[in-house]
Amino acid sequence: MESFLDVEWLKGEICSRVFEHVEGAKVFTFEFANASLAIDCAWRILSDGHIALAHSDHGQKFGHPVAVDVCDSAASLLSERSIVSCHIDTTLGDFTVV
Repeated sequence: MESFLDVEWLKGEICSRVFEHVEGAKVFTFEFANASLAIDCAWRILSDGHIALAHSDHGQKFGHPVAVDVCDSAASLLSERSIVSCHIDTTLGDFTVV
């Protein structure tokens, strides 16, 4: 039996789709070829050491005419990048994917 803390299976996976699995609740699923990750908490995507996108950006306009769709934005940021490492910090409860 595999431990739920074993996330090595994610290495090499590429995110193919991101969707809000409970509309309006800002909870999202990141879909891969062999699995899906349902994220029911705060998350963010970093790029070049800065926050490029966060769950709380969904629906925000930030002075633009169209609100941010984090599903499209996350998919665009992640679509051509495969996972090189992942780790669960059992002390903090953080799940880090690189």
